[in-house]
Amino acid sequence: MSLSLDWTEEQAKEFLRKVTGKPVRALEGEEYAQIRTLVALMDPEYVNSSNQRSVTETFKIGNNMYQVHSFSDGEEPIIHLMLEKE
Repeated sequence: MSLSLDWTEEQAKEFLRKVTGKPVRALEGEEYAQIRTLVALMDPEYVNSSNQRSVTETFKIGNNMYQVHSFSDGEEPIIHLMLEKE
């Protein structure tokens, strides 16, 4: 696929999937609290740190994968459920 501005919608979506990874949904409320408790008791599948301010840990719970983004300033972590489809 060449870099061009005349891509079809499907070509553009394919390119975005390649560069951004799987789609995610941010957890909130009770779901957030439950998953945060579970991941606190587990070891992550993967740990990734792209800078000194944040760390991303990936957890597998059942058939679902979650990314937990933690910050060095004590900010509440952000938890994303990794989705299989758009």
